[in-house]
Amino acid sequence: MLAMPIFYVAPAGNDLTGDGSISAPFKTLEHALGLSSLDFTLVDSTTIYLRAGSYSVSKTLAPASVQNLAIRAYPSETVTLSRDFDDGALFDMTEMPGLLIAD
Repeated sequence: MLAMPIFYVAPAGNDLTGDGSISAPFKTLEHALGLSSLDFTLVDSTTIYLRAGSYSVSKTLAPASVQNLAIRAYPSETVTLSRDFDDGALFDMTEMPGLLIAD
């Protein structure tokens, strides 16, 4: 059985040098979702863990072609997710039918 991909995002992470692992997390959710990188693509049944801290996104998030995506707070850590734009939703649910956001 194949392991399902797991990626990590942390306020102290780095979108340029991070690889999405727990020891070298990405900095932004946008990057983890593949919206800001051409060489990173999510696959079905991906989990993204957000480490403790506050995250703000700059545009509506809508990664295409992901059937089952879970965005979760890392266990026992507190995460705040907000948007820094006025018009539109944080997530485009029409493009993300299998999205799960959980703590």
